Amino acid sequence: MHELTLCFNLIRILEQTANSATPPVTHIKTVSLEIGELAGIDLDAIRFSFPIAAAHSLAKDATLEIQTQAGQALCHNCHKNVTLSSLLTPCAICGQYNYTITQGKVFRVIKMETT
Repeated sequence: MHELTLCFNLIRILEQTANSATPPVTHIKTVSLEIGELAGIDLDAIRFSFPIAAAHSLAKDATLEIQTQAGQALCHNCHKNVTLSSLLTPCAICGQYNYTITQGKVFRVIKMETT
């Protein structure tokens, strides 16, 4: 379950950011993430793993908010931008798999609310 490792690394980055803030941060209240549909991340596993990773950190009891980013690609056969729900989805227009992903692989922090 790589989502647990992602969450531990996320907490480490959040705490580094919080520790370098002025004035000092004592608690992280909310963490907002953006996760792409093509990032290979199970959102339920992130929701499950986040409190475990945050248990002994400044983000203990923090609220986790997740926004998803749709998958998009440029098809090299029909030269159209298409929406993809997974990396195994063919182009909706021509049915081919010859495309370049242009959106949907992101995993990033959008916002961190602190006290």
